[in-house]
Amino acid sequence: MRRRSRSRPLRPWRIPCLGATADCLAGDQLYVDFDIGVANLPAGSRLRVGTALIEISAKPHTGCNKFSNRFGADALRFVNGDVGAPLRLRGVNARIVEEGSVRTGDKVERV
Repeated sequence: MRRRSRSRPLRPWRIPCLGATADCLAGDQLYVDFDIGVANLPAGSRLRVGTALIEISAKPHTGCNKFSNRFGADALRFVNGDVGAPLRLRGVNARIVEEGSVRTGDKVERV
């Protein structure tokens, strides 16, 4: 994982399975088995993923037209609505604080 100008979306791994027909449809960077909801992981929280360190952004990761085209308008309304938004079902943006290696199966730990 290297620093770049744009954020890295972090997404709960179970969510793409609900509507995607292929891995390529999901389009996000990292899928994690970790509660990324606002209550558990507020903006500014830091996570160690593999040897990389990331910080959760205050900027929401909302669904867009591309998401709506792939999963439907109802799915877009749900992930951006009163239930989905606080749970961050669409995912969360994070910035890379320390570059590092991230591999499938690496632990995600709050630091």
